[in-house]
Amino acid sequence: PNSVNATLYYEKGPFEARVSVAYRDEYITALPFKSELLDANGSYATTNVDMSASYKLSSKLSINLDALNLTNQMGDQWSGKERRAQRVFSNTGRQIFLGVSYTF
Repeated sequence: PNSVNATLYYEKGPFEARVSVAYRDEYITALPFKSELLDANGSYATTNVDMSASYKLSSKLSINLDALNLTNQMGDQWSGKERRAQRVFSNTGRQIFLGVSYTF
């Protein structure tokens, strides 16, 4: 399967920001090598976008923001190369974290 990752950075003075994109083609997770597995299993293509930003308030104190899965990408897996029956469906949702860092 094909996969592509890209990250853009911006840094100026006390401000830093990053946006990352990760794409992965559909791929096979299991092949029918045993009698228990009659057909292939796989995962659909995904695109994930994450970002982070920070602002340095002083030489020792900074505030940080991280946002994961901004596109709300679902995890979706199938069973059966032809019939594509739903096997796994998961959704972590968007996750946003705000924090403060202090260096001693």
